[in-house]
Amino acid sequence: MTTSSSPLLRTWLPTALGSSMLVVEIPLVSAFVARAPDGAAALAAFGICIAVIVVVNSPALALAPLVVGMPRSVSVRRYTVLLGLGAALVCAALAVTPLPAVLFGTSEQVADGVRNGLLALAPASPAVALRRYLHGLLISADRTGGITVATVSRLVASALAAVLATELLPTWGAGAGCFALTVGAFAETAVLSRLWMGGPLSAEPVSTRRLLRAHLPLSGARLLNMAPQVITILAVGHAVQAAASLTVWPTVYGLLALFTTPTADLESVVGARHTDRPAATRRLAWQVGVGFTAAFAVVVCTPLAAWYVEGFVGVPSAPAELGLLWIFVLLPAPVLWVVRSYYRGMVVAHHDAPRLLVPIGAHVAVLVALSVALPFTGLPGVACAGLALVGGLAAETVWSGRVSRLDQPAARCTCR
Repeated sequence: MTTSSSPLLRTWLPTALGSSMLVVEIPLVSAFVARAPDGAAALAAFGICIAVIVVVNSPALALAPLVVGMPRSVSVRRYTVLLGLGAALVCAALAVTPLPAVLFGTSEQVADGVRNGLLALAPASPAVALRRYLHGLLISADRTGGITVATVSRLVASALAAVLATELLPTWGAGAGCFALTVGAFAETAVLSRLWMGGPLSAEPVSTRRLLRAHLPLSGARLLNMAPQVITILAVGHAVQAAASLTVWPTVYGLLALFTTPTADLESVVGARHTDRPAATRRLAWQVGVGFTAAFAVVVCTPLAAWYVEGFVGVPSAPAELGLLWIFVLLPAPVLWVVRSYYRGMVVAHHDAPRLLVPIGAHVAVLVALSVALPFTGLPGVACAGLALVGGLAAETVWSGRVSRLDQPAARCTCR
């Protein structure tokens, strides 16, 4: 049994590169949105749209680890399509109701941008579901190299669409940016479909009950990856300096995401390989955790953070200064994110995904409690959001470690 993490690193790196490019896509499009005539309002609306869509699409984003553990069946593909269509309907429904404006306490100008943006993003949900389905097939077949090609295609398509949309529809603001993201999602899925040539799917049915039992815990875990973006924005909207914090927090969160989202498929790789290569998966997690944490610290502690927030994305100076003052509270986040992904992968490897529900509950409880309590301390919204995010992540990481140890063969009672 090999203990080298190099083979696993080669499997994981293309998925990390793909996720990294997708995270780069958001600030790239944000840079065009921020320079629209409505400026800060468009940027705030775009941030809210991204927070909403990643939560709506979280079940689809969890399809990759689901596919890894399932037969290559027509039933799984059908389930994927229905999931994507359902997410599109939810996104469209949110766009035509006043719920987002009420929840986030936005001005009418920002609320209009949110409505336009969600309508533009709704068609992307089926493409996202199919993308993650194809990711799962490629991971299980150790053919992740094609993911890089597909992701580059998405980034190029999104950038071109952002240029055209903001030029042709300059007053559409957030809607133009969201349209660009939808174009990119379809471009990537089209390339992945061409790259996946894995033979015919099995006609053997996989019951809906089996799919749901395996998928729901994974969806819950992925939702917790994404939910902080919405929950923390809710905290921002009810804290001190809400307007400035609402403008800068999505950009600060996006900077953190550059160092956390690339690790998302670490749990899929660990889940697929931990049983036969435990030492290698542990070493891989250590390498990824140290690397991303150190890189994030370098950015936060140098002028790179200011360049990103003010120079690249174009956040106005007063909100940018507030965000840069409090970004330091997020320093523990990357290592917590990686350790949590490793523990999740261990649980998935033992086919015991329902155990993830307990750590998820701990994350929700702490995140919500801090998001409610911290605004009463007088801290600015961006500080409340950062502290709540790290607190919830720490709680889930601790509980995930306890659950993963319960899944170790040596820890299980063999008494008769």
